[in-house]
Parts: sequence; structure tokens; C-alpha cells
Amino acid sequence: MNVIRLRKNITTLTQDELHDLVRAFYLLQQEGPGTAEAPNEDSFYTIAGYHGQPFRGAGYGNRAWWGGFCHHGNVLFPTWHRAYVLRLEEALCNVSGNPNLALPYWDEIADQSVPTIFTTRRYTLRDIGEVDNPLYSYKLSQGFFDNLGRSVSDEAGAWTKKVDYSKPRHYETVRCPYSGLVGPNDKAATTMHNAAIDEAAASNALNASVRAWLRNPAENGVPGMRQLYINAAWKAPNYTVFSNTTSAAKWNDDLFAREAD
Repeated sequence: MNVIRLRKNITTLTQDELHDLVRAFYLLQQEGPGTAEAPNEDSFYTIAGYHGQPFRGAGYGNRAWWGGFCHHGNVLFPTWHRAYVLRLEEALCNVSGNPNLALPYWDEIADQSVPTIFTTRRYTLRDIGEVDNPLYSYKLSQGFFDNLGRSVSDEAGAWTKKVDYSKPRHYETVRCPYSGLVGPNDKAATTMHNAAIDEAAASNALNASVRAWLRNPAENGVPGMRQLYINAAWKAPNYTVFSNTTSAAKWNDDLFAREAD
């Protein structure tokens, strides 16, 4: 029998629906990654690798290709990510034993603030107890090396910095205003930066950044980011402009004759 999953706005989920979602993500993140020869396809770590770190495919060892299998900034963005989201959704159903579980969406244009479930550090699951909220952050179940570590310099050659995206086991993901850089040249600065942040005010800072980005006003006749998104979605002359931010940005630049300062 085919299962029809209804993907709802995350801000309208019932308490039971939200609980089932958080529980499924918790179980998915507890799954081990498996091995290189036999990866656990229902592991958050493995699925994350398809999209980004730890990079897989050409991005694993080819300096001409940065990233994982995912497509950003080109016409394959919508179709690739539809399949990717479905794979994540199926894994959540598998580990939770709930075939009706569906990934919700966030209407960032309408809400203009981050739903509180993403900024709450702890969550209580009925059958497990209080746990680290899996929608707040994720701790790597296995570390990885950046095989494409490289050095970058400014145009004047005044400074050189090594860029290294290696992450240790149990590295915890973070959001603005925290820094997640832990490369050899970044770790000390990251520790100092994060220690100075008031955790109680961190969510407010994140929401302020999101609201400012989505509500930024028009400048020099150019619409703000929110309106630019709406233009690309509803007024795009073709699929290419609609499909990705690179093409949409080019179209907006041409439409409004926008130039760099």
C-alpha cells in the first residue's frame, strides 16, 4: 500500500507530530556511520556526506571540485534536493518505524524568525527522557580529514591562511552567532569568540540576523533580499532563473542594473 505523507509547516505541527519528528532525528543521529565498504545508509552521518561534509564523490579528492555530490548554484538544484530530502525522510521513517512521518517545511518569508525548536538545546522524549535536541545541533559520530586542505592569500599577499575543514569525532555543529571553525589556524580564535557569547542571548542574535536578512530594505532602487526572492520565484522569465541563486542573482543584477560599490 502506498503511503501518502503530508509535509506541513513546522510552526503548525501538533505536539505529537513535533515529538515524533524530534524522536526520529534523535534515532537517526544515534545510528553509526558503518564502514567505507558498507556504509549505514540510514545514518545521519552518511546522508550528510551526500550533501556536504564529510565530502564524497569528486569533492573528496579533486581540488577543482569543492563540496559533496550536491548541486548548488545551477539548474540541477531543485531536482537534486528533492531526491535528497526524500532519502532523508525515508531514513527517518526507517529508524523510527513510522512510515507516515514527513519532513515539515519552514516558510521563512512568512515567519521571518527561526522556529523555537531549532534554538532549544534540550528536549524530552517520552520513551527515552531528556536528550540533546537533534534539531539544535549534531555531534559527529566519526571525525574526518579534509583531503583538500589548502592555503589562501589576499590579493596583496599580505597574509596567508591555511583552510582546513577537518573535524574531530564529537564535533558539534553550531549556528550564528557561534563560530564552528576548528582548523589549525582557527581553533584558538573560535574558542575565544564563542566564550564571549551570552548563551541566553544567542537565539535573539540569530533571529535578529535572519530578520535583517529577510527584511532588508531597498537600496538605490534595488529591492531587498525578500523581494528579490519573490521576484525570482514569481516573475522569473524561465526555469533557469527560478531554479538557483546564481542565475537569479544574475537576472536581478541585469534587471536592476545593479553594480558593485
